[in-house]
Amino acid sequence: MSTPLVLKNPVNSRYISNMDLESIVKKLRLEKTDTLWIEAKRAEGGLPSSIDTTICAMANLPGGGVIILGLDEGTNFQPVALTDIPALKQGLIGKARACVPRVVLEIWDQEQSMVEGSEVVVAVVKEADNAQKPVRVSDGGKGYKRDWDGDYPLSIQEEQGFQSLRTHPASDRKSVQGATREDLDPDLVKIYEEAVRTFDPGGLGRFVGEELLLRAEVIKDSQGTPSVAGILALGKYPQQFFPRFVVVLSKRSSSDPSASRGTNVKTLTGPIPLILEEALEWAKENFSTSIIGDASDGSVSDKYDYPLEAFRELIGNALVHRDLADWSQGDAIEVRLLPDCLIITSPGGLFGITVEELGTPGTTSARNARLVEILKYTRTLNGKRVVETLSSGMPLILEAAKLAGLPTPIFQDRAISFKVIWKSAPQSPTSSSPITQAPSATDVSTLNLSPKSMLIVAALQVGPKTASQLVAELGIKKDNVQYHLSKLVKQGIILSSGGVGKTNSYRLPN
Repeated sequence: MSTPLVLKNPVNSRYISNMDLESIVKKLRLEKTDTLWIEAKRAEGGLPSSIDTTICAMANLPGGGVIILGLDEGTNFQPVALTDIPALKQGLIGKARACVPRVVLEIWDQEQSMVEGSEVVVAVVKEADNAQKPVRVSDGGKGYKRDWDGDYPLSIQEEQGFQSLRTHPASDRKSVQGATREDLDPDLVKIYEEAVRTFDPGGLGRFVGEELLLRAEVIKDSQGTPSVAGILALGKYPQQFFPRFVVVLSKRSSSDPSASRGTNVKTLTGPIPLILEEALEWAKENFSTSIIGDASDGSVSDKYDYPLEAFRELIGNALVHRDLADWSQGDAIEVRLLPDCLIITSPGGLFGITVEELGTPGTTSARNARLVEILKYTRTLNGKRVVETLSSGMPLILEAAKLAGLPTPIFQDRAISFKVIWKSAPQSPTSSSPITQAPSATDVSTLNLSPKSMLIVAALQVGPKTASQLVAELGIKKDNVQYHLSKLVKQGIILSSGGVGKTNSYRLPN
C-alpha cells in the first residue's frame, strides 16, 4: 500500500493529503490537467529539460508539491513505459541539489509508485523555509513561482515579496509620508472612539482624544501623522497616498474565454469600511438571483448565486490581510465574477497560519496586526462591524456555502498571493451526443474537453491559427499545444491543413 502523501494545504487536504497514488491519479484524471501542487510528465525519453524550474517553483510554494514522472497528460494521465528509472531519480536529485538553496526531495520506493501495473517516479518537493526563499534554479539563476500548472520567473517585485517573508510584517505600523491629522475622516474617527470606549472601557477606552489615537497607533506622533493602518481604516481618501490599495471588480457573462475580458468593471476606493460596503452593493447588482418562496408565510425573497454575507467576509479578509509592504503597492485586490465561479485574488499569502488551519477554533494570525486591532473597533457609517477577531468568519463562509448548496471555496496560498476560487452550483448534466458541427462561442463549456483543449477551441473560433500562434496567444507550452491539437483533430473537433514543406494550420469545421 502506498504511503499517504501529506502536504500543507486545504485543497491538498481534499485532493491529496492522506491519499495514495491511485487516488491522486484518479483526481488528476477528473481534473484533466495538472494542478497547482501536482505536475505530471511523460519522461519516457528522459528527464524533461524544464523540471528544474518546477522543482524550484514548488519549493517556493506553501506546502511544496509533487512531481510524477511516467504519466501522459495528453492521454488523460495514462502511464507510459519508462526506460531508465534509476537515471530519472538520480536526475531529479541532481536538479534539486543544484537549486540555491538546495531543495529537499522525498522519492517514493518502487512498491509505492505503481500505476495500473506500470512503475512511475514520484518525488515530493519539500517547501523551503521562508528565511531561504526565493529558491533559485542555480547560483545566480532565476527564481520561479507556481501558477496553475505552469512555472513562471519571478518579477523584481515578486522577488521582494519573498524576501519580505523573512521578517515579521510591520508595514501597517509605518507613518504615512505627507499625511496629516486632517487626512483622517472625522466621522469614522468619532465612531471608532465611541466603540473603543464601549467595548474596551478598562483598556484603550481609558484614554481620550489624541492620546487614544496615539496609543492605538492610528497616529504615530504628537503632530498627528497617521499610520498606514490608521489611514486605511479611518482615512478620508487613502488612495491619495496608496493609489493601488483598491478593489477592482469585473464580471464576464460569456463562457467563451476569447470574449471580452470583463464587463461592469468597477474600482472601489476610500477607507476600508466604505470599500467593504460598496463591494457588497456591487455584488447585489451583479450576482444572478432566483426567487425563493417561504411556504410558512407566503413571502418571497431573492437568493443570490453566492451568499452575500459570505462574500462580504471574503472581501473583508482580503482588505485586512493583503500585503502592505513596498513591493506590493502596485497591486490591487481583484474580484472576477465568471459564469462558473467567483475568484478573489489579493497580494500576499497567509502569515503564521496554514490553509488547513483557516477557521479552526482558537487559531488566529494576522499579517497586519495593528490594522486588525484598529478595525476591530471600526464601524461603517451605518454602524456595521468591519472585521471579527474570533475566527468566526471562515466557519460562516463554509456554512453559508453548505446551506446554499455550493461547493466549498478553494483557498490557494501562493506565498506572495492568495486566491479564493468559489465554484457556482453544479449544473444539470447535459447529453453527451457526438459533435456534428463546430461549437459556437457560447457552448464551448459543454464539450467534454480538458481546460487546455477548451482554450484552443475557443482561440480557433476567431479564425485559423498555427501551433506557434496558439503557443504565443495562450501561453501554453509547445509540446502541450501539439498534443491537444492532435487529440482534437482525431476527435473531429478541429481540422488541420498544410502539407509537405508547409506549416500546418488549424481551424474549426465550417
